[in-house]
Amino acid sequence: MIKIQSEAYNRSVRLSSLCVGDTFLLEGNVCMIASRNGHPFVLDLSTGEDYPQVNPTNNPRPVVPIDCELSYKVGD
Repeated sequence: MIKIQSEAYNRSVRLSSLCVGDTFLLEGNVCMIASRNGHPFVLDLSTGEDYPQVNPTNNPRPVVPIDCELSYKVGD
């Protein structure tokens, strides 16, 4: 299970200004710029799905950068 807690919103920035590893809100979803074979893509952290229709390179779309912390627990 993934828990997502919101604390505060930052100002929006251009999607193209973010780097691999940066986390942000896109359409209310917690996302990250990831890289596959040297090519950046947008990854939805709550579902593990990527957004192939959203190219993070040269994209003026406004997104809200966030600080995101992922934790996990093995077994009970």
